[in-house]
Amino acid sequence: MKTNKHTIICFLLVFPLIFKAQNPTTKCVSTELFKKNLEENPQLLQQLKELELQINNNQQLHLRDADLIIPVVVHVIYRTNLENISDQQVHSQIQALNRDFNKENNDVENTPSVFSNVVADCGIRFQLVSRDPEGKATTGIVRHQTTKTYWNVSDEMKIPSKGGFSPWNPAKYLNIYVCNMGGKSLGFSSFPGMPAFTDGIVIDFTAFGTTGTVKKPYHLGRTCVHEVGHWFGLFHIWGDVDCGNDYVEDTPTQKMEFTGCPPYPQYNTCKGVQTLAMSMNFMDYVNDECMLMFTNGQKMRMRGIIQKKRSNLSGSDALLSAENRNCTIKTIQAKNIHIESVDIDWEATAGVAEYTIEYKAISESIWHKMVSKTPYATLNNLEAGKTYEAKVKTDCDQALFSSTAIFTTTRIALRSPSDETEIQVFPNPVNNRTTISILSEGEYGIKVTVSDISGQVKIDQIYEKYTPSVQLDFSALPQGMYVVSIVKNGKRAVSKVLKVRE
Repeated sequence: MKTNKHTIICFLLVFPLIFKAQNPTTKCVSTELFKKNLEENPQLLQQLKELELQINNNQQLHLRDADLIIPVVVHVIYRTNLENISDQQVHSQIQALNRDFNKENNDVENTPSVFSNVVADCGIRFQLVSRDPEGKATTGIVRHQTTKTYWNVSDEMKIPSKGGFSPWNPAKYLNIYVCNMGGKSLGFSSFPGMPAFTDGIVIDFTAFGTTGTVKKPYHLGRTCVHEVGHWFGLFHIWGDVDCGNDYVEDTPTQKMEFTGCPPYPQYNTCKGVQTLAMSMNFMDYVNDECMLMFTNGQKMRMRGIIQKKRSNLSGSDALLSAENRNCTIKTIQAKNIHIESVDIDWEATAGVAEYTIEYKAISESIWHKMVSKTPYATLNNLEAGKTYEAKVKTDCDQALFSSTAIFTTTRIALRSPSDETEIQVFPNPVNNRTTISILSEGEYGIKVTVSDISGQVKIDQIYEKYTPSVQLDFSALPQGMYVVSIVKNGKRAVSKVLKVRE
């Protein structure tokens, strides 16, 4: 058993496998690429640590039994006719992925008996998509012509400014790029949590699929199987350092990678302990014909990563036929209506990455626009007592706007011309307790509400009889701006209060 896997999360400092070249004869550039990403996104390290904790602390994430269907788009980048691989070769790779991820490979029977009880049927299947990001029909194979002789081991093939081609929305598609790597690498992959514009897998055209341009010993589609493992969060079985950690319990600690077709058994000695090597694992570097298996622990890790970081894929409508897609939202609702803001929500649409909201005052002609990645939004900076309308549509190419929701923001309390204000708040700013003085008189009771700037109610008190002043306790509230609202005899008065530290 590997040492303290569930608490060692600093592996990202010493085990920077985020993009990994698989060619065992080529120097790995993953460390350089990882450092570059850290420099561009300092928050990345903490995000990946938190992801590791989420996977390890909730094993129930991994226990779903139903097959997960992964929508795939294959980008074929070519300069020569040879590089422009056939549809048949693409389909052979999809078949190889489904074969190996679901324990349907005939050579799995060659697994040594000592490991046979941990061989996994991962329940993950792959399918070429039938709908592109605009909702139009596609075969799931996209061809891009280039003038480049070969591509470096980098993300250039995904970046238009570098001569590449942008990935389709990674929330809805697994992007696989097939191109000429010039003998520098068989393939590499992005890792969960990396920037969206780098998301995807890159495979050399001589190692993709099981027919056509493939060359032995990488002719069984297992370069892509290996890289998809990385895309689902698996590390190399040897941890990329001597006796490293791949953060999977049922893979033995391994001193180094194996290449070629090593005879069984092979042994490791780590910290004075000798163990059998699992060189036939898909996450080692052996030839295709000697790769046989994922383990149950690797299955658990991959499915956990899918649920935590790639969950949108299972709801993607990219696999539906173009004519069957209904992307138009019928109605939206306005809720939590305040003086200057309102919350709106609507029914989520599968496979949609962004929603566009437009809103305006009924009396005006210009629509204001905002974008949300969730099926709800808050409209701010509205005018008190004004009637607005709002509508929303999905990012589908042929989607229409929903019917409009009409709402009127809350009015500031009515007051006589001689009144400067209905209420006074002192002290303001406040650190613990403040007093609200109600200037009007009468026999009616009052309701006092304190809300944060998002509209969430923090204090809600009702006084059945009129009182000229009340005290409110802000000590438990975090720093920030709050809105104090007094309702009396159907009229409302408000004042902003700033909570500060003592």
